[in-house]
Amino acid sequence: MTMPLETNHTPEWLERFRVEPKAALDAMLRGLARIPPYERAAPPDILDRLFGGLPKDDPDLHLIDETLHDWLAARCMEMDPERHAEYGLSRFVTETMGALSTVWLLGLPRSGAWVQDNFLELTHRAAPLRLSEAWDLPRALAPRPSPRPTSAYVFTGYACARTPPGPLYGI
Repeated sequence: MTMPLETNHTPEWLERFRVEPKAALDAMLRGLARIPPYERAAPPDILDRLFGGLPKDDPDLHLIDETLHDWLAARCMEMDPERHAEYGLSRFVTETMGALSTVWLLGLPRSGAWVQDNFLELTHRAAPLRLSEAWDLPRALAPRPSPRPTSAYVFTGYACARTPPGPLYGI
């Protein structure tokens, strides 16, 4: 006897996100959310798996854009030395770079427009937050073209950005 496979499985985190988006997204970006089978993936990669294939008019994609915009606006205004000493500089940079990677990875219009509109101020605030070549918060502010279609992986700072097939230049 064959049993039908369950194909309409919604991850528990996504159900929580739909009810309390700010808390769920914050937990995801801070690395506190666990979503089987993605426990070892970075937050931008998990969010890409959950939202990356959705049509542009999907309510979940709109909700992640609105919520990420609000998260980034609040977070980026906290770029001061006192906050870093309390919270931890590397933790702050890691989480913020993950959020920015998600904006560019998913091509979120409102969040991306906010980053571009505030680029000069954000760059000025982020300049002292470059930890190394790989942990470069100012560089993460720069928009990148949408990575779809996918095949090869190129490491760009915190997240693994996808690029189309072909020669990989500049690496």
